[in-house]
Amino acid sequence: MVIELGDGSTTLFWQDRWLHSKSIADLAPSLMPHVKRIAAKTRTVQQALQGNQWLHDFGRGLAVCTIGEFLLLWDLIQDVQLAPGVQDEHRWRFSSTRQFSSRSAYLTFFNGSTAFEPHKRL
Repeated sequence: MVIELGDGSTTLFWQDRWLHSKSIADLAPSLMPHVKRIAAKTRTVQQALQGNQWLHDFGRGLAVCTIGEFLLLWDLIQDVQLAPGVQDEHRWRFSSTRQFSSRSAYLTFFNGSTAFEPHKRL
């Protein structure tokens, strides 16, 4: 999926690929075990950025090795600007219509594969 952020109301903060086309799990993988499960599954970008609510999504203290990723995430999020009244756009990158379909997923899965023709007996 390609996500164009609008007001952030339909994009999941922790799981969707909204920040430089990557998810936070991609950008800061060692932080994810510290995020409360319910927050990881339900917190939208809009909710998370409002008053920096994402900071409350962590369980107990962070390990020292995660502080670098936390600071990187903090820095990246500071530049995010939401557009109130504009819906987020979630587009499927593997079809010309940008709409997901089972057919487009199937074709993408087999993209670049070679068809197998059974051996012919003479």
